[in-house]
Amino acid sequence: MSSTILLATNCYNLMEAEDRETITLKNLRESANLTQPELSRRMGVGIRIIGDWERGEAIPRFDRAIALARELGVPLKTLARCMGLDLAQIPDDFLTSSVLHLSTEVKNINITKEASCILEENSQEKEKSRLRLLREQAGLTRPQVKQHIGVSERMQADWESGKSMPTVENVAALANLHQVSLKTMFELLGLDVTRIPDDLPSRDPSPKDN
Repeated sequence: MSSTILLATNCYNLMEAEDRETITLKNLRESANLTQPELSRRMGVGIRIIGDWERGEAIPRFDRAIALARELGVPLKTLARCMGLDLAQIPDDFLTSSVLHLSTEVKNINITKEASCILEENSQEKEKSRLRLLREQAGLTRPQVKQHIGVSERMQADWESGKSMPTVENVAALANLHQVSLKTMFELLGLDVTRIPDDLPSRDPSPKDN
């Protein structure tokens, strides 16, 4: 078993043993056998920032959230839970691993079906971001997304064109809306989520557990 999977399993066991709603970032750091100075050094951020995250006074930027998940060896969903984000509708990673392949397949189909002259006329269609494809596959317009998560159409357009990135809170809101995992959302945004464990599914007590 790899060290990453072992860390994730340890964190999962920790969450089984404690109330999952009260698990903290400090618990996860200590479970990973890291001090604040060590985590600060490995991530290249100040100890004060680490403290702010652990006290709930700030939420990491999306890039730092990914780095933090790597260093702690936990799934993004576990990390988001510690930040108090709404995860009610967000699936576990293993349930949505095909979304990226679906997005890629849609692009490939569009390219192979069209003649070269049609491709030139529809170059914008070819260049749709995977985030936009996800929205369109869900049958949603930007005004409809705005109604659901309260983010302007202009900001959504910037996300889809890669001009800006959503905050961690908005990534969680989009994951809830589109019913995909946080890891899938970050990957759709073109971010490197390698070496981050998949979500471990919650399990209901079985007769053997009693």
